[in-house]
Parts: sequence; C-alpha cells; structure tokens
Amino acid sequence: MTGGNTVGTGFSECTDGAFGDLYSTSAIFKLGGFLGIAAAELHHAVNRQSDGVPNGSTVTDQFGTTGVVETGTEWAGKIGAGYNFGPVKVYAIGEYMKRTNTPSGFNERTRYGAYGSATWRFLPNDEVAVAYSHAFNTQGNPAVNSLNPGECPGGDSTVDNQADLYDLGLRHYFTPAVTIYVVASLVHNHQCAHYGLGPSGHGIVYLQRNQFNEMFAGKDLAGFSIGATFKF
Repeated sequence: MTGGNTVGTGFSECTDGAFGDLYSTSAIFKLGGFLGIAAAELHHAVNRQSDGVPNGSTVTDQFGTTGVVETGTEWAGKIGAGYNFGPVKVYAIGEYMKRTNTPSGFNERTRYGAYGSATWRFLPNDEVAVAYSHAFNTQGNPAVNSLNPGECPGGDSTVDNQADLYDLGLRHYFTPAVTIYVVASLVHNHQCAHYGLGPSGHGIVYLQRNQFNEMFAGKDLAGFSIGATFKF
C-alpha cells in the first residue's frame, strides 16, 4: 500500500513490520502421552517507524529517554508441555518477546505471554475444546493515532495494555482425516490495549479502527469461524 493516509501507519506508506532476515528453530520431545516443545525465532532489522510520531520518529518517554523508533532486532522464545490422557488432552505454553533499539516508553513489542487449552472427546466422533491466552503488559505504549491519548498517553509504561483471549470450539470427525468445526473467540482488551482478532491467518482480521485508521483502545472483539479439515 502506498499513498498519504494508509491503513499501515496512518501517516505514510505501509511498511510497519517489514524485516530483513528471519531465523527460527524448535525442538519437540514425546514420551508416552507427554509432549514437550521449545522454540525460538529472530527477526533482523524490523521496521517499526509507525511507533514514532508523524513527520519524524524522535520520541521521548516519561523517563526522559529520547531515541529513534526505526529498525531493530526482534526475537521471541517459548516453552510448552502437554499430556494426552486419552479422552482429555491438556496443553500450556509460556513465551517472551523482545524488541531492541526502541525507547522503553514506546516499546509495545516486549512482553510475556501465556496460553492454556483443554480438549475433551465426549463422544466417539465429537470433541469440545476451551483455550485461554493472556498478553502481559508491555514496556511502553506508543499511543500513535489513538482516539484516547489522554487515558493512554504515548511513552507511558504504566498504562494497562494487557489482553485476554477466550476460545470455545466444537469438532466433529466424519473420519480420522475429515472433520468440520466451529470456534467462537472473545478478545478482552484492557484499558489501553488494542489487540485484533483473526490476524493469525484464521478468519478475517478485525481491528478496533475507524475509516481514518484511528484506533479505539480498550475495546472487546468477538467472532466465530466455521471450517473443515482434510488430512492427507
């Protein structure tokens, strides 16, 4: 996307999130019903200029730290475990994400995260699943192009921008390879959070923004998806 007011940054061309090189690795351990996993990923030279300010990217946070929000390395690591009890499967994952080369008050990429899920095969061909995810507070809050900068000022690392994601799903197996499913999701954004629904590639991306790309922080989002799977 190019032009003046674009969906990407609201100020210039949509280049937010572009990066140079990506490196990733993972390891999986299985023993009986136990499953363990560890994974890490690094993105080199990630462009976050949209976390700056219009007509310039020099910013100062509430601690008086001044810097330039441009490109920097981002990396993440996670570790998880689960167990298959037969009709019931449970899993849990913890993660940490890190953004470098950004003033702390404007760093909304560095945070911890947690995920847990349980699946119950209550009939031979039907199962129900629940899941919960939590995004912990980030180091800062850019608040660029926000409609409530008074409540969520840019450069303030004390605001509450945590979020909760609740999921409920049903799946029916026609065969072990062919299934249909329905999933309902609710994102609860805390006062200054602005997480979207569907950006993982499942369903249409839904964000709390108006036609001018101004964001409404602290808004809850809900939706559902229906689909089918075929393993071959």
